Amino acid sequence: MAFQLRRADAVFFDLDDTLADTLGTLVGPALQQAAARMVAAGLDTDESTAADFMWRLAERGEGADYFAGALERFGAISGGDSAIAELGRRTYFTTDVSALRLLPGGRALLEALAPKHALFLVTAGDPQTQQRKLERLAITRFFRAVRLVSSIAGESKRNAFKELVAEHALAPQHCICVGDRLVGEIRDGNKLGMTTIWIQHGEFRHLGAQTKNDQPSHTVASLSELAALFGVERATAGGGDARASQ
Repeated sequence: MAFQLRRADAVFFDLDDTLADTLGTLVGPALQQAAARMVAAGLDTDESTAADFMWRLAERGEGADYFAGALERFGAISGGDSAIAELGRRTYFTTDVSALRLLPGGRALLEALAPKHALFLVTAGDPQTQQRKLERLAITRFFRAVRLVSSIAGESKRNAFKELVAEHALAPQHCICVGDRLVGEIRDGNKLGMTTIWIQHGEFRHLGAQTKNDQPSHTVASLSELAALFGVERATAGGGDARASQ
C-alpha cells in the first residue's frame, strides 16, 4: 500500500481539519462571534445559549448548518428571519485566524513529501479568510499551486482539481486527494479517478458516505497514520507550530 502511494505524481491536500486544527482552534471562537451577532440581530435567546447549542452541533461532527439550526431552535424575536442565519454564517467564515495551528505532524509531513511529489492545496471557505490562514501557517512554499474555492459563492473543489490537473499535465489516476470531508473533496477526487484518503477528523468526521463516490480508497485518523501510508517516518516531530513567517 505504502509503495503504491509513494509512486504518485501529485498529492492534493485540503486545509481545514486535514492539515490545520480548525475544529480545535477556530470553530469555538468563531461560533461565539456568530452567536453574538445573531442575538444582536434578533435571535430569541442569549449569546451563551446560542453558542453552546451550535458548538454541540459542531462536536457531533455531522456537518450540520449551525446557523439555520440555531434559528430553527430558538426563532427570532420578530418572527422567522433567514437573514439572521446568513449573518451568523458570514461572521463564522470571516473569523479571526490568529489561533490557528497545524495538526501534529503537519509541517514534517509536508517537508517529507514536497521533494518527492507535486503538492497542491485546494481549500474552501471565504477566500480572504483562507488566505489569512495560509499566511498564519506559512506553508504555501510546499505547494506547486494553491486554489482558494469560495464556499459562499457555491464554487466546487472538483473544478479546481480539474484545472490543476490540466495545467500541470497530470493523470488523475496518478494523483492522490487527501481531505476530511467524504461528501466534499473525497467525492470530487473519486469522480476524477484519483486515489482518495479520508482523514476522519474534525467537523465532518461522523458525516458518512451518501453515494458510492464518497467511499475513500484509504481512511486514517491522523497525519501520523497518513505519513505511515507514504512510508514517511517521524512525521509527528515539530508539526504543530503555527509559524507566522517562512
